[in-house]
Amino acid sequence: MKRAITIGLLVALLATPLAFAATKTYRGAIKGDEQSSVTLKVKRADGERSVKLFAAERFVISCESGPKRLERAALSGLVPVNRKGRFNVEGSDAGRVLRVSGKLIGKRSAHGTVRYLGPTPVGNAVEDCDSGKLDWSASR
Repeated sequence: MKRAITIGLLVALLATPLAFAATKTYRGAIKGDEQSSVTLKVKRADGERSVKLFAAERFVISCESGPKRLERAALSGLVPVNRKGRFNVEGSDAGRVLRVSGKLIGKRSAHGTVRYLGPTPVGNAVEDCDSGKLDWSASR
């Protein structure tokens, strides 16, 4: 029994680095929009990088009734980052689409574009809205 416990602890300690892949968080904003924010989480496991989360908050979208601020648009999952540090992803839900592309620069910064479009609740109505292609940057 004592031997099994010792082996179990050793296996748990050896497995710990594999179970907790390093995740780095980058924070920034949409270019020219200080009220907005961008969060990018990048995971490194087995020498490969993946985007785990991209979220843009409080950014301007153009709707039928005029400009509005979208509270949050986010994509999560594991999006591969290529050898040049580039990634592209598109997600959709209920007719709304979020497209994100970006590039990791070195170990401390990232930049790219984001676009949101689709039917969006505005007050008591639903309007077609589009952010257009927006530049973003983030660092850690």
